[in-house]
Amino acid sequence: MSTSGLRTILVTGANKGIGRAICSKILSEGPSDVSVLLCSRDLSRGKASAEGMDPSRVTVLELDVSSDSSVATAASTVKNMNCDLIGIVNNAGIGFGHTIEETLDVNFWGTKRVCDNFIPLLSENGRVCNIASASGPNFVAKLSPVDQGFWVGDTSWEELETRIKEVTPQTDYDNTAYGLSKACVNLYTQQLALKHPNIIINACTPGWINTDLTAGMGATNPPEKGTMAPMKLLFGEVGRGWYYGSDGLRSPLDKYRNPGDPEYMGD
Repeated sequence: MSTSGLRTILVTGANKGIGRAICSKILSEGPSDVSVLLCSRDLSRGKASAEGMDPSRVTVLELDVSSDSSVATAASTVKNMNCDLIGIVNNAGIGFGHTIEETLDVNFWGTKRVCDNFIPLLSENGRVCNIASASGPNFVAKLSPVDQGFWVGDTSWEELETRIKEVTPQTDYDNTAYGLSKACVNLYTQQLALKHPNIIINACTPGWINTDLTAGMGATNPPEKGTMAPMKLLFGEVGRGWYYGSDGLRSPLDKYRNPGDPEYMGD
């Protein structure tokens, strides 16, 4: 398709599940002049996923968030397109059952790779939606008060990077890799928002959604239900550097807030 004259939102991990649902929701309920860059690490799967969507508003882009070269190549491709990049949705990720190193490489470093390469291409007042998880606050909630302060305070990038390097080679005896990776995403989102005051950057959980990532774990909500918070972060009135629950309300970083509970009003 031609993206000339269209505002465009890039969605990673969009060949299935929540990522594909976000693309569909943008096209069906977002502004009519907004197109999507449907990103998939496997181009053929991405093209298959785009079938049934408006071909004049969808471009399939090969992008593997775990590969420096793949992300850089995709960014170069987008830079050469005549499009107005207004949004980034960092949705690609892996779930439980992987090592700390593997999980961080995709869920955290993958998010950072995309931000490093695509934020320079964003329009002023563009938006970044980092898909996190309630597993992040749940991970922090189990830590000591001192350790909790690291994840909710004014932690610097250097401090976060040092902590990540310390834990990366460790064995995940307690199955905390996924929650750790999402706590990292939430903290990084805060730091990124401070670094880029002209961009609206936030994180959210899509909720407990039935996808390949949660297969066999009891999730029953369809992927479409996981689009509420991402759509608000892309088009609604939101803060900067905050974490939002699946109901689109701001949530704390150190404990779980049930959907429907009062919105978190902390600093």
